[in-house]
Amino acid sequence: MKRLILSIALIVIASTMIFSVTIDLTGTWVASFERHEKDAGFLTAYDGRVIFVFEQQEDQVFKGYKQFIDHSSNYKSVKEPFSGLIDHAGKKLYGAEQVDGYLFGDIISENEITIYYVDSEEEAIVVYYTLQKENTIPNLIGQWTSETQARYEAATNQIGKGFSGTYMITEQFGHIFTGYKLVKTDLTDELREGFSGVISKDAKNIYIAEHNDGYTFADIIDTNTIHLYYLEDTNLKTTYQILKRVE
Repeated sequence: MKRLILSIALIVIASTMIFSVTIDLTGTWVASFERHEKDAGFLTAYDGRVIFVFEQQEDQVFKGYKQFIDHSSNYKSVKEPFSGLIDHAGKKLYGAEQVDGYLFGDIISENEITIYYVDSEEEAIVVYYTLQKENTIPNLIGQWTSETQARYEAATNQIGKGFSGTYMITEQFGHIFTGYKLVKTDLTDELREGFSGVISKDAKNIYIAEHNDGYTFADIIDTNTIHLYYLEDTNLKTTYQILKRVE
């Protein structure tokens, strides 16, 4: 009798666990993608030009829309509604778009989804999307003050703290951003240099290429602090800076 009761209890617990695994997808997800279209061929993009917005979810049913920039139609913004279901284990999703095409996905974590899109109509498109929840990607747009903690320059053979300056991050799409820096030097009060950068998947590191020369690697300490490590081979410069967000 005890074994029977124990078996029933285990079945009830297991059933509860199986049918209660529902992850909350509501929110905005930034996508990178790899795609192939019958006429246009292959295209890969990692600049956040596509977002998925899960507007509403009730248990395992959800609805929302996909929004993207249509480069073939004068760069206009397009919204495509979708709806779908999450499986009983909370690991997979199945969806259909209102206009055309189907979505199948693997829910990797509460902050990452992989979606596979197929459309067998006239255009015949397949797309592999990697989605990351927007609030897990730090927003770097704005003004940052920089203070040089240590630096070396071969031309002057100087080692020291160096200069202060400003970093302006003007645009950001998902993990990709761009802007410019204003640096005070011995020769000029305001040297302006443009740059482009990328935030790592775990949102802990940054990799920057300056538009003229040099590369920067960085650690994101918190929402208001970044540590930068700059390298330039031609003129042989190395710089360690701390950036603080200007509120």
